[in-house]
Amino acid sequence: MTEMENSLEELLGLALKEADSAEVIGVESEWASIEFKAGRLSKVERGYTTGAGLRVIKGLSLIHI
Repeated sequence: MTEMENSLEELLGLALKEADSAEVIGVESEWASIEFKAGRLSKVERGYTTGAGLRVIKGLSLIHI
């Protein structure tokens, strides 16, 4: 399991201790950009982003984080 998967599983476990229902989603994205000007390489960029969302239901209340 990845570090992110472990964190999301832990988050879900904590939410379910207090909630009637909960779900968690994780997103990981890697990207690269290469730019040429006048036929020559001018810029190379690379990035990585992560994010998470949590939905918790307790009674009649619904919370999105």
